[in-house]
Amino acid sequence: MFDENNKSPLVSVLYVDDEEDLLTIGKLFLERTGLFRVDTLTSAKTALSSSSIETYDAIVSDYQMPDRDGIDFLKYIRASHDDLPFILFTGRGREEVVIEAINNGADFYLQKGGNPTLQFAELSQKIRAAVEKRKTGETLRKQTVVLEERVKELNCLYRLAEAINIPGISLDDMLQGCVNLIPSGYQCPDCTCVRVVFRDREFTTPGFSKSVWNQNALIFLDGTCTGTIEVSYTGRLAERVNDAFLAEENSLLNGVV
Repeated sequence: MFDENNKSPLVSVLYVDDEEDLLTIGKLFLERTGLFRVDTLTSAKTALSSSSIETYDAIVSDYQMPDRDGIDFLKYIRASHDDLPFILFTGRGREEVVIEAINNGADFYLQKGGNPTLQFAELSQKIRAAVEKRKTGETLRKQTVVLEERVKELNCLYRLAEAINIPGISLDDMLQGCVNLIPSGYQCPDCTCVRVVFRDREFTTPGFSKSVWNQNALIFLDGTCTGTIEVSYTGRLAERVNDAFLAEENSLLNGVV
């Protein structure tokens, strides 16, 4: 959902507490900031039965509730939605509850009581911090995957250079060796098939088959086109609706030839 005035995305929050008056106050305060959209429920059991629970940006939960306490609720969330921000917001301040909440993956623990304006302001800050932490984690994971793919591609090109320069290797063995190495530079080597046609000879990975996802490049020798190289994704990657090849993989083939 977006704020109508500045079009910035609102943080969607599920607030669970068996005290309905507190739910009303909390929802009112958080939504008045213009930063949140808050849905409320009076039991963890009802929340867990909802198919939309994974759509929320964060969950705020009381600890002591009649059907299932906040720690039990947290355990279920962590088992099924590992990185969904979870804040335990409770009147129970016992040290053992705090320790159990943190040990089971709560992002923050916040005790009720005192000035309502101050406590909901702090809750607002904790929600935003937890959501930002999750976004940062997702960004880092994506960057790590990208970096790992680049390392694979560089290793592939390095090994290809080594294969080409093996002393005394025959042309056929060199081409077949390169064909066997090329899948290692792609995101899913087990789903990658390669075929090289050089003049009147053909070299393929075992069980080569062609799918709708293909890359093709021409092989030139002394300015003359002498063959082609083809990469095809099969198996689970062949079933993708969108382009199965990463953007960097589209340039990898050009680096090979």
